Amino acid sequence: MKDAVHTEVCNNPGIDTPLVCLNTHSSDIVDPGDRDIKLALFLMTCHKEAWKDTCDAVDELIKEDAIIFTDAGNLYQVGYSGEII
Repeated sequence: MKDAVHTEVCNNPGIDTPLVCLNTHSSDIVDPGDRDIKLALFLMTCHKEAWKDTCDAVDELIKEDAIIFTDAGNLYQVGYSGEII
């Protein structure tokens, strides 16, 4: 899971955790069309295990200094030098 989350963040700079979860579990979760907090609430309620696994992977990657989490909730690979969303 951690590798899949890292790849998703590297391929989509500025992505948020709910969308990482949706994208990395796309074979198990049908996209409800919601984004941001509505998507997070949907995942927390209907897909608890996928949400927990994704959040745990994000936390591990932050602790390993592989990704950063901005005040706006966006995720970036450490060393990213493009536009910040």
